[in-house]
Amino acid sequence: MKNKKKLAAIISAVVLAVVIISIGTFSYAYEVVKKNSIGIDKAISIAMTDAGVQEENTIVTKAKMDFEKSAFVYDIEFVENGVVEYEYTIKAADGTILEKTHEIDDDQANRQDSNAVTELPSDNKEQVTQPNDTAQKEQPTKEPATQQNVTEKQKDETNAISLEKAKEIALKNASVAKKDAVFVSAHKDYDDGIVCYDIEFRTSSYEYEYEIGLNGDILSYDKESIKPKNPQTTNKASTNAKYIGVDNAKKIALKNSGLSAKDVVFTKAKLEREDGIYVYEIEFETSTTEYEYEINATTGKIMDKSTEPVDY
Repeated sequence: MKNKKKLAAIISAVVLAVVIISIGTFSYAYEVVKKNSIGIDKAISIAMTDAGVQEENTIVTKAKMDFEKSAFVYDIEFVENGVVEYEYTIKAADGTILEKTHEIDDDQANRQDSNAVTELPSDNKEQVTQPNDTAQKEQPTKEPATQQNVTEKQKDETNAISLEKAKEIALKNASVAKKDAVFVSAHKDYDDGIVCYDIEFRTSSYEYEYEIGLNGDILSYDKESIKPKNPQTTNKASTNAKYIGVDNAKKIALKNSGLSAKDVVFTKAKLEREDGIYVYEIEFETSTTEYEYEINATTGKIMDKSTEPVDY
């Protein structure tokens, strides 16, 4: 019995050692590959170029380095015009496209196009599955109609205003000069099946939120007053206070962590309002550790920070 317990303890120790060595080897390999990889921005660019799409017409839904089939790769997923979904697997070392797929979301296409066709009658669907001459003639009926809807939708997207133009429209409507505005968010969005630009910005006194259609129409608008933390001490200097900017916030977080930009992958960098003040939420990771920072948007002071091991 003692020998069996001793043998079990030895086996457990060996297994633990192998696991520790494997984790260490993976972490080292991750660091080496990351330093010599093309970078996540380049991977996104390669995928979009191959797909023949424009960045302003797409929304990236996934962009992440992963380990698949004994190699480090970038998993890139994006949607064009809310209709065509693309998925790419790109080799991290040299940008080789290892795998790619795309598909048309018929439901989105039909919701976004007022002239969308309905489904084929049940009788036609049954005939499509029949291996005879009549079925072969009727089978293409739905596909060209759906493709026509997609083509019309792409035509509408081609004639759409740009993101910069949408921002100009919002600023003009709010009677705010570009130099006096700080944009918190500006991107293409899909709300109840409608494609629009989601624009958010602020001045020293107000916060503005706009939804602007691709044709330039203002779909919704909201304006909210910003109350100063201590109105009695508000002066010209505080009114004209400028934010440090997201790039400086990232530098502050990196300096505090003792890391450099080439050693990490940023997963979040965004201006947010917390407890009545604006902060930059900065998140990044190495192969072993995740870092989270909250940095005062005006002073650059680190308000909060935390670290935790990466869970693979």
